[in-house]
Amino acid sequence: MLLPSEDDTFAIVIEGDMVAGEGRMTNGVAMVPLRLTAELCGFTVKWNAKDRTVHLTNGTVQTTVTIGRDKYFHATAMPDADGMSRPGALGAAPYITQSRTWVPAELFGLLGEQLEMRGDALYLGGVPNAFTGEADETNAFNIVCKDKTLDKGRMENGVAMVPLREVGEASATP
Repeated sequence: MLLPSEDDTFAIVIEGDMVAGEGRMTNGVAMVPLRLTAELCGFTVKWNAKDRTVHLTNGTVQTTVTIGRDKYFHATAMPDADGMSRPGALGAAPYITQSRTWVPAELFGLLGEQLEMRGDALYLGGVPNAFTGEADETNAFNIVCKDKTLDKGRMENGVAMVPLREVGEASATP
């Protein structure tokens, strides 16, 4: 995962283009607000104040994180199924600040979510389609937007050139 500069914030983007919140860098680790991110990914969140733990489940996979402890795992949440990953560190322990719990973004990768850091944005569910494949021998490549192949773009001096009018029109359709 490419990370933004230390002490930077970054957008949390879902469904390719909707900014849903803001993450932050903490000691070189991309951190996200736990409840917001978990709920965006379809998890239910339960706080246990006595143990200072947060349990997440989506019916298929589950985990419990402990405030102040850099140990993470995932386990099956399926009835009659057994399975758990070996606990491991992700570089930062969960912490609470201003009544918000922060965890490493990588926790959601561990739980099976697709995530990718691009520039100053963390994409949950993947980066929106823009270019697919490599440029061919004519320096052309397919332009894909909202899973619709629009046309061919071309490479000029290492820069991807695309017909913006067509891409913009496809982005505006539901």
